[in-house]
Amino acid sequence: MEPSLLAVRHIQRTTIGGVVVLAGIAAVVSFRHMHELRLRHDEDYFAAVLIPLAGWSSSVWEGHRHAVLT
Repeated sequence: MEPSLLAVRHIQRTTIGGVVVLAGIAAVVSFRHMHELRLRHDEDYFAAVLIPLAGWSSSVWEGHRHAVLT
């Protein structure tokens, strides 16, 4: 018994949606944690916002660069 294409597409979209929601929640929690740590260690507000974003962008860049080179 073979699943219909419509059912497979629905499962794929539901899975992708769930992963995107969880990744978004993890990103927000991670950013808030890094931001709070920077504020506790006497960084100014602007730096406390930029430092977590810089870490995220460098990790995305490294992942992209690794994927391209392999």
